[in-house]
Amino acid sequence: MRVYFTPSARESLRDISQYIGRISPDAARRTRVRLIRRVRQLADFPESGRMVPEYEVQAVRELIEGSYRIWYRIKDARIEVLAVLHGARQIRDD
Repeated sequence: MRVYFTPSARESLRDISQYIGRISPDAARRTRVRLIRRVRQLADFPESGRMVPEYEVQAVRELIEGSYRIWYRIKDARIEVLAVLHGARQIRDD
């Protein structure tokens, strides 16, 4: 299966990298590489993530990588990464 980042997930990943990069560019690079490596695992193991507890919708799943949550869904013959969120972030229900 192919893995795609939605524009909002791509933006989230960039924002995370920029935020960490203010303190340590090297740590930002390592974090970005670690998150992308984890996402790439979905190509071989698309159902490895758990259902997102806040929504209880089977179609939206998440992987945990360190302090980050990677939300994705399997759609047709591809995997769409929907969001990359820090675990401490409050999720709004609106």
